[in-house]
Amino acid sequence: MMGERVQNTDDERFESAEPFRLLVESVKDYAIFMLDAKGNVATWNAGAERIKGYRHEDIVGQHFSKFYPREDVDAGKCDMELEVAARVGRFEDEGWRVRKDGSRFWANVVITALRNVSGELVGYAKVTRDLTERKQAEEERLRVGEIARTRVRMVGELAEALAAATTVEDVARAVIAEGMTFAGADTCTLYSLDEATMTLELVAERGCNPGIIEHIRRLTPSSGNPTYEVGIGKADAMWVETSADYAKRLPSIAGLKVEGRRVVAFWCVPISAEGRVIGMMGVGFHEPRSFPPDEREFVAAFARLSGQALARARRMEAER
Repeated sequence: MMGERVQNTDDERFESAEPFRLLVESVKDYAIFMLDAKGNVATWNAGAERIKGYRHEDIVGQHFSKFYPREDVDAGKCDMELEVAARVGRFEDEGWRVRKDGSRFWANVVITALRNVSGELVGYAKVTRDLTERKQAEEERLRVGEIARTRVRMVGELAEALAAATTVEDVARAVIAEGMTFAGADTCTLYSLDEATMTLELVAERGCNPGIIEHIRRLTPSSGNPTYEVGIGKADAMWVETSADYAKRLPSIAGLKVEGRRVVAFWCVPISAEGRVIGMMGVGFHEPRSFPPDEREFVAAFARLSGQALARARRMEAER
């Protein structure tokens, strides 16, 4: 009678544990597996295969340090995690882990020590979540925040520099310096529009190829340079992101045979004040690049400040 009751109890335990085992093995959003007391993988579920890339037969019996970057292994991180889990019962961490193909993912890891009824350590339960998307979103939020803070600081510095500028030359010097800095550009140009002749005069530049400067020093209706339309207010800002696009939009400049590095991406925007266009600013890059909407909005704000300062300097020079 006693033996039958024990048997029934064992059957009940098995029956209650089986659904849990099946549940764990079928979970795909979490890597849930067991380690033996030495840290070797003892079980493997579908989530572990999806997240880490190892099949059951590839990884069972292998040490769990295979999931860690080499620098963490060398620093003893794996041993430390098991030691803490064994000592306090649990260890939790976030950090980079390594898939079978060598790629890294950002993981939340929980290791729980398992002990038998005698208190002897028999292994560990390990649960890993892939938080790469969350990590990337957080890094992007921080990046965007840092960009915003940098741009606010740059606008303040530009406003301060332009407030002290009393001549067109002073304004040009400040616009070129701040424009190069905020855009991380390789070249920068500033044009002033002579409304009597409708000619765009290059009043300042930095970094331009010497072999090209003579071709862009003065832009007129007959110059054939499409940026001219931007500088007189008959076209919107121009954004060129690749060398192929550059050759298509400005074939006369792209076709020039010159020495040294050439611009392959650039933007140019009209500079306005008091409701009319009075010039143009442009920056160039030696490597292809994209100009996202937030950067274009900042460029427009930069151009407005520059236009106001240029108009003020013109008036002051005229009065003198």
